[in-house]
Amino acid sequence: MKHNWMNRTVLYRSILLLVAISQPFALKAADCEPEMLADVQLRISPDGRLYLPAAIGDRQVYFELSMGWGLPMLQESSAKSLGLMPKPINGTGRFPREITHYVQLEGLKVGNFLYAKRAAPLLPKHDDDPEMLDDRLVAGIIGSTLFQHVDVELNLAERQLKLFRPFRCLAQSPVYWSREYAKLPLHFDEAGALVFTLELNGRKVEASMLSGARDSTIDVNAAREFFGFDENSEGIKIVESEDGSPRKVFHAMSLTGPGLELPDARVRLRPGGCKLTGSTKIYRAIGYTTCLNTVPFVLGFDLLSQMRIYVSSERDAVFVTFNSNRPSPR
Repeated sequence: MKHNWMNRTVLYRSILLLVAISQPFALKAADCEPEMLADVQLRISPDGRLYLPAAIGDRQVYFELSMGWGLPMLQESSAKSLGLMPKPINGTGRFPREITHYVQLEGLKVGNFLYAKRAAPLLPKHDDDPEMLDDRLVAGIIGSTLFQHVDVELNLAERQLKLFRPFRCLAQSPVYWSREYAKLPLHFDEAGALVFTLELNGRKVEASMLSGARDSTIDVNAAREFFGFDENSEGIKIVESEDGSPRKVFHAMSLTGPGLELPDARVRLRPGGCKLTGSTKIYRAIGYTTCLNTVPFVLGFDLLSQMRIYVSSERDAVFVTFNSNRPSPR
């Protein structure tokens, strides 16, 4: 009898040991299978602005995609249309002086994925009538909020945005469509805006994307100080506007680095007003020391439409491959 009891004990211990050993492998195998949470089609305007279809409660809306803020921002007229009650912002110094109120945004869904409740500052009112697009309310702007706590794939050649559960399989790349890719480090600044680092003409530069513009841009002061050209340099191309808006000044620059070679990309010079450094604290890149929510270099629709991008905030990385197809605005 004692012998049988001992055999059963050994058997149970063996089973427990087998379970203990197999569980991490089971979890690891599960973590190595991508789990898609949402798959939506973006709306792209002729001037390069991107609109994300979403829902607030049972109301179908659009948000303009832009990395201007970490938090989503609503138009005052849109908040009123949605029946959201404004609350005063107690001075934190994180917002421009004209932003004085916010609303609690609940029931925000992209596809079937429900985001947690969050505060949404109200943009100053410019028009009493809310903006509409395709019979949907344009609620406001959404940026880095979209990229926190989930993985995001952006494929503008197909006008496609996908959300995934964070891919935690360290032994495997989340880039499931290609074996070759560039891996760029990312972080979120103090205001929650997504910033990543790439190489431009062989120099590390802090960059962002989804600016709401077709052109990729560089701070003219950064161009002058670190790359040796400005509005008056040789190689500058000037495009005059037909509608009376300021002329555009362009210069060719190259994206460099492993897996991200793109020579002679057309980059527009934009005015700068932020203090620059050639070696930021985090990645020793060209960046700003006095400004949040903005960076020296911004990828516009022109370059983003040539890329397929996977953003993994948990891995602190942006994965990039090049697309062969280019979309036409619609």
